[in-house]
Amino acid sequence: MENTLSDIVAFIKLSKGYDLGRYDKGFLVHNLNNRMAKAGIRSLNRYFRFLREHTEETDKLLRSFHVTYSEFFRDPVVFSILWKWVLPSFLLRQENTGKTEIRVWSAATAAGQ
Repeated sequence: MENTLSDIVAFIKLSKGYDLGRYDKGFLVHNLNNRMAKAGIRSLNRYFRFLREHTEETDKLLRSFHVTYSEFFRDPVVFSILWKWVLPSFLLRQENTGKTEIRVWSAATAAGQ
């Protein structure tokens, strides 16, 4: 399985220029299993052959790798900046206006956190 998985990653990079190697192995396997089930294929080796023969399946596989999570909440530097600079500014403004609620939305995150 490991070799076939590596072969698929290399094939996608070569044929589509998309680097699947940046994804976690579990995420790769999960998406491949989903696409294999939808294509009615049980073997990873067979699925790899299917990918090489059907370019539309390669596109479907790539669309399945859309990730809907953000690094925003995983970056200690972001939290440091928020804690040191942004939050005090908000709190001071809240204190001056008498408001009790802070609403923040970031369009740069996957779910608008």
